[in-house]
Amino acid sequence: MTKKKLDMEIIYLKPSMIKPYFRNPRKNEQAVEKVTKSITDFGFRNPILIDSESIIIAGHTRWKAALKLNLKRVPCMICDDLTEKQIKALRIADNKTGELADWDFALLKDEFEDLDDGEFDLESTGYDLEEIEELMTTYGDEFIPKNKDLKELFEVVIECKNENEQEKTYNKIKEMGYKCRLLTL
Repeated sequence: MTKKKLDMEIIYLKPSMIKPYFRNPRKNEQAVEKVTKSITDFGFRNPILIDSESIIIAGHTRWKAALKLNLKRVPCMICDDLTEKQIKALRIADNKTGELADWDFALLKDEFEDLDDGEFDLESTGYDLEEIEELMTTYGDEFIPKNKDLKELFEVVIECKNENEQEKTYNKIKEMGYKCRLLTL
C-alpha cells in the first residue's frame, strides 16, 4: 500500500486536458444540468480528482458541466499517491458512499423555509420546484401522507428476521417520510 498524502494541492487544468475514465460505471447524464446550475450559482467548489495521466477518478459530472459551461479551467487534484487498485476502489466509493446517507426531511424542510425569502433560487440546491413543493407540504413534526384525511395516527409493528433486515426496513420507512422507531423484543 502506498503512503497517503496529508496535504492536498489543487491545480487548474483546461477541461479539454482532462480525460473521462472509459469504464465509468456511473450514469450521470441526468445530473449534468443540475451540476451546471450549481457551478453557475456557487462556483466550482469541488475539485475533480484525476490520476497522473489526467484521467478522472471522481468528478465526471462536474467535468461534463464544465465542458457545457465552456469553462477555461477547473480545479483538479492529482491523486498520484494511490495504486491502480486504490484508484478503482475510490472511483466506486466516491459515488456509493453518497447513496448511503439519508435525509431528515423535517430538517430539510426547515432549511428550505430559511431559504424561501423570494431572493434565492431554490433550484440551486439540486431540487426542482415540484420536489420542494412536495417537501414543504408533506413533512412536518409528524408525517401525514398527502391527500389523506386522517383523524388518528396508527402504529404498525414489522417483524424482521435479523438486525440487518431491521435496519434496512427502518431506513426505507424513514425515506418514505414516516416517523418510526426501532424496538427489539
